[in-house]
Amino acid sequence: MDNVKAKIRNKKILSSLNWNNLIKSIPNEKVTFDQKNHYDVAKAPYFDEWMKEDAI
Repeated sequence: MDNVKAKIRNKKILSSLNWNNLIKSIPNEKVTFDQKNHYDVAKAPYFDEWMKEDAI
């Protein structure tokens, strides 16, 4: 049990720079909806792709 605790304590905590590098490859888009709750596919292609993914 002490070995498990030591492993947990020794894991690296991500710094803000690590997080920035980790998430910079994730697409970031602003999705706006009209009054009918539709969005412009051309302005939000990644969101559209995500919305059309099959559920696992």
